[in-house]
Amino acid sequence: FLFYPTNRIVFPSMLPVGGCGFPGTVVGALLSVCLMLHSWPLCGGHGGPWNHISWFVSCLFAFYVTFDWWYRILVKPLRTVRGCLMVFILCYAAACPAYLVCRYYTVNLWNFGDGFGQQYSQFAYTHPLTHFASFVGGMVAAPIVGHVDLLMSEGRLPGVAEVVVRWGFTGAVAFLCCLFVFSSPWRRYLFWWNGGLLPVHCILIGAAALNQDPLLAIVENRFLVFGGTISYPLYILQVVAGDLWIGGGYKLVPYVGDFVVRHALPFVFLAAGVAGHFGVDLPVRSFLQSRKSGKPWSLRNATRVTWVLLGIVAVSSVLHYAGRFCDAVFRVLDRLLLRFGG
Repeated sequence: FLFYPTNRIVFPSMLPVGGCGFPGTVVGALLSVCLMLHSWPLCGGHGGPWNHISWFVSCLFAFYVTFDWWYRILVKPLRTVRGCLMVFILCYAAACPAYLVCRYYTVNLWNFGDGFGQQYSQFAYTHPLTHFASFVGGMVAAPIVGHVDLLMSEGRLPGVAEVVVRWGFTGAVAFLCCLFVFSSPWRRYLFWWNGGLLPVHCILIGAAALNQDPLLAIVENRFLVFGGTISYPLYILQVVAGDLWIGGGYKLVPYVGDFVVRHALPFVFLAAGVAGHFGVDLPVRSFLQSRKSGKPWSLRNATRVTWVLLGIVAVSSVLHYAGRFCDAVFRVLDRLLLRFGG
């Protein structure tokens, strides 16, 4: 639920409302986003035009409200590590169907003129059903990591498992870098997206939890930790920050140049992420902790949220009117030149 408040401060990024049925209107889309249901319909439109990248919050919300049920049904009966491994293998195999459907029907996910391809890709990208195997895979991986930790503490860890624990984090990071830098993953994108990287991610997270890999000493650097801390608000606010900047900042192109405006965009994203972290995430965490502890929520945290919301409105207004102001100034200069220079 820490994801919910940050998702609520987003503003419209006027993209077309896609899909069929509910939500078929902008108001319906807004309602589905506010309730965090926008990835549940088969044609939910990714949450657009109300910040389309927030689909994964809705997806996580579906797994959050059903976690206990699935844990009792699928994980609790598995009393052995071997059973968990078998289910994990089945979850990994479940990454293939979406990709195979695209191959069978020759669907091009990148062709916006392919109506069926776009509708199917929207379902495959964002619907909780297509990420269910990864969700279950993560649940059954947790007991496996716990068993490895127990064997490690007792000094009974097998040689291969010891190598994975010692170097698994480094190996997983290297694999991901090679895949996305030196390879071309886009042809099998749905395979990677729907669970094809499940073993790599489990090794990555499991090795990090066991804290034996030497690379973790570098990752634990405070600057990298801070970058990870602001990664969620940076991600969820990128559309908002980009739309505000492009909508207002690009009016300055004739005066400061397109190069300056385009290359300022990453700094706009970074500023939005930092503001979202300090102005929303931290105060909300403090609020939730205060409810658990019974302590009153401090006025300072409420002030933070207020200032961030006012800051978003102020920045959007400044960017919007900056271009209009520059246009007015240059129109006056043009008239003066025509009058006295002609």
